[in-house]
Amino acid sequence: MSEKRVFYKVGVIVNEEKKIAITDDLGQGYGYKDEQAFVEKKGICYIPEHAFSDMDGKSIECDECEVDEEKFDEGFTYQDFYNLAKEFVEENEISDEHSIETITQNLFDMVDWQYPSTLIDQWENSGAYED
Repeated sequence: MSEKRVFYKVGVIVNEEKKIAITDDLGQGYGYKDEQAFVEKKGICYIPEHAFSDMDGKSIECDECEVDEEKFDEGFTYQDFYNLAKEFVEENEISDEHSIETITQNLFDMVDWQYPSTLIDQWENSGAYED
């Protein structure tokens, strides 16, 4: 008998139409992160801290933060993470040892307040994933 997988979720989208979210601490900052949406490749799985207009980039706790409508399309889906990972692999000529899927998963696991592209910039500057 297989055990049911338990997914982690940080924050809750209360009303997607009004773009209201409750955010929680992701480690180094605040935001929204939904592992089940990522794994099942359905819907928004990550919203970085700076996408929340009420937070204004500050690491403060808020119960109902309104998502900046201009930045809401910066809420990320699995496909967004995959596309960033694929671009990273192609631009850096990374060997097959590190598959796009592995890098996609690592990117999702490691973002904890920042935009995924910011984390990729950090990887490139530090030489992460070099052969």
